[in-house]
Amino acid sequence: FPFEVNDEYWERPDPDMMFRQPTGKPSKIAAFNLVLRLTRITGRALRTIYVMSRWRYGYSAYSRWEPLVVADLGSALNKWVDSVPEFLRWDPNREDLTLFNQSAVMYSHYYSVRILIQVRNGTRL
Repeated sequence: FPFEVNDEYWERPDPDMMFRQPTGKPSKIAAFNLVLRLTRITGRALRTIYVMSRWRYGYSAYSRWEPLVVADLGSALNKWVDSVPEFLRWDPNREDLTLFNQSAVMYSHYYSVRILIQVRNGTRL
């Protein structure tokens, strides 16, 4: 994943401060990295619960491992949402438009993945 350091902090006069995001200053790339992590979870869901060739393994085996996979994916989503930094958590009153938009896109993707997993499994949200 890319470094969560804004471009203006890559090259600095003090070599010890190069590639360091100042404390309290939100990184513009943090949301991108979080979406990449969500994309990995989406890929796992598509490769497991949406697998096209499950008929090869027999439906009896599939019915045994599907709840375990769904639980694992749900756990991964819970860990993901817990890892979201405060400055990117959803806040409809956020004044910084960049962070507002990043948060909106990120949480839209999060809920679409949550729905993707739960609808396929037939469980309630």
